[in-house]
Amino acid sequence: MSGLLSSSGSAERRTVKLIKGTVVLLLILAAVLTPVALVVTGALPYRAYVVRTGSMAPSILPASVVIVEAGEYSVGQVVTFRHRGDRITHRFVTINADGSLTTRGDANETVDPFTVPTGDVIGGVIGFVPFLGYVVIFLQNPLALGSLLMLMLSLWYVASDDETPEQKQKQKQKQKQKQKQKATEKTGSDLVPTQTTQPPAAIAVVPPI
Repeated sequence: MSGLLSSSGSAERRTVKLIKGTVVLLLILAAVLTPVALVVTGALPYRAYVVRTGSMAPSILPASVVIVEAGEYSVGQVVTFRHRGDRITHRFVTINADGSLTTRGDANETVDPFTVPTGDVIGGVIGFVPFLGYVVIFLQNPLALGSLLMLMLSLWYVASDDETPEQKQKQKQKQKQKQKQKATEKTGSDLVPTQTTQPPAAIAVVPPI
């Protein structure tokens, strides 16, 4: 009976711990993803873009995530701009007489064969995170994001077991002792001799002489 109560209490503790861990995990994800969502949706004056080519190497390597301050840039600064439906991150070299920008990738020997109207300039790069683009591209896939969440929850469930290895070992030893005790009791009961009822002895009646 006490074993059942102990097992039930342990299961309840694991359930409570799992619920708490799930809540903490969701709060962490919210804390991490909320700023990213604000940047992506434009709620903040910053934008984040993944650099997909090596045209800015070695200054900015491919798969880096650049942080762009919208509407703020100057000559010599790396800027992100729109061009033919794409977003390009190159260095702002000079401004032309018509107000457009001349740009060039640091890895390129010549300037870009086009100029950039100021209306197509998103802003200047104020920082970047190398290789974070791999994570961003991975998380853009809903299936990948769901599988990552399931993996994290599974790992948390495994780690939420409140029994230490020593406690598990003691529990196994107790179970083995109980099994041995039961086996000993059964063997002892088999060795007890059975009592048989003997029939009453016959009494001869001798008649008087």
